[in-house]
Amino acid sequence: MTQFIYVPKIDLHFTEERILQGKDWQTTKDTLKDQGMAMPTPFQFREFLKHLRDSKEHQELYKDITEVRYPYRAEWLNARFEEREDRMYIISEDALIKGKYKDQEIKLGNCLMNDRQISLDEYLDSTTLHGLPPANIPNGNLNYWCPRDEVSFAGFIGVSGRAGLSCIRDHNYLDSCRGVFGARKI
Repeated sequence: MTQFIYVPKIDLHFTEERILQGKDWQTTKDTLKDQGMAMPTPFQFREFLKHLRDSKEHQELYKDITEVRYPYRAEWLNARFEEREDRMYIISEDALIKGKYKDQEIKLGNCLMNDRQISLDEYLDSTTLHGLPPANIPNGNLNYWCPRDEVSFAGFIGVSGRAGLSCIRDHNYLDSCRGVFGARKI
């Protein structure tokens, strides 16, 4: 039976382990919905990571997600990015918002739009509604790859050479280590 971690600030429960590994973004999102869960948005995942960092009982899981080490680990996030005439947008389909599945579109503002290393703690403590790092975030040891002018998708990775928040172009990308921490409202 799947165990969950409750994050009171956003009133969501997250699976205690990475699930649905080796599936592409769309299949992962659809399978979660069939199971009564949702792929977390970047905002929700940031709050999940912050909760893990700040709780004594979840330090091992926090390290598993964020540490720079072998083996490779990665999570899909419910976000795709789209450049429009008036700005870049973050779009989350079937996001779990206040206990209901909703599509969410947020115009990106106050968002870092270049690739660089950022502070993981400053990122977790940031308050942007879209869940991406603010434009003025200090430098640090977390790699950040910003949304591109083409459609891109969000994820979080940890590997022997780096850890990072990435916006990749290929939502069909498959590898056996990429999974998701499913979210649900109980």
